[in-house]
Amino acid sequence: MKFLLINGSKAHPNAAKAIIAEAKKHFSTVLSVPVSKIRIECEEGENRIFYKDTDLTTFDVCFPRLFGEDFTFGSVVLDILENSDVYMPTGLDAFQISSHKYYTTKILAKIGIPVPATALSVGEETATRLAHRLGFPLVVKLLSGFGGKGVMMVQNEQEFKPLFDTFEVFKEFLLMQEFMDSRSEDLRCYVFGDEIFAVRRKGGEGEWRANVSRGGTAEIIEFPEKYKKIVRDSAKILGMEFGAVDILETRKGPVVVEANFSPGFIIKFFGDRFVGEAIREMYNKARELG
Repeated sequence: MKFLLINGSKAHPNAAKAIIAEAKKHFSTVLSVPVSKIRIECEEGENRIFYKDTDLTTFDVCFPRLFGEDFTFGSVVLDILENSDVYMPTGLDAFQISSHKYYTTKILAKIGIPVPATALSVGEETATRLAHRLGFPLVVKLLSGFGGKGVMMVQNEQEFKPLFDTFEVFKEFLLMQEFMDSRSEDLRCYVFGDEIFAVRRKGGEGEWRANVSRGGTAEIIEFPEKYKKIVRDSAKILGMEFGAVDILETRKGPVVVEANFSPGFIIKFFGDRFVGEAIREMYNKARELG
């Protein structure tokens, strides 16, 4: 069988190397392609995608590692692959929903998944009014942020207004969420088909965000069936057979704060553990599909 890895603009080279090394244990052909080097052709109503002279729709499995910056072109690539015989653990719907943090929250809330109170605005006056309604301290996010980047906490209106000016310069919407005191910790819950693994992440010294990439720590833990149901339901409604759901443990109970189409594998702490789980799941699924 043939395995294809598509690397988005923010793909980490260490993750790509680990994925390729693991894929070679299972697949006879393995190809890694940067999304920027893919070309799309349409002839007589048929869409095909190529890397050099290789038709990417001839692969058995594609693992797309795409990010918000790849949204427009990546969406076309995923649409073509979805309409071919290539198996992907996550597809177009999952990519488009998870790339928009407000839309992700809206979809999850609609089926009763606990999420933070959230607001979206493009106007300063409206945004300020919404910020006061949510209350300070307030979490402000870039819709396309990842890895803790583009996530800020503001304590009051004086800190909030300069942020709006910055967002306006970069033509970004202003996403605001209520701050939920979680002691700089969260649960990164990986989904590999029917398997779920929970990793407790703790922020580094002086850091309120629980991102390992920002100096935090991580450990695999057991977690309640209640949490697993939340993760399974979230992944299902978002269309992710592979991905990650981030949960905060709050006084109100578990709250989903984000879903990740292309989560990091935390190789620094777990080596190829999660890379192996992902590749084995894709290999087994492809074999089932024949």
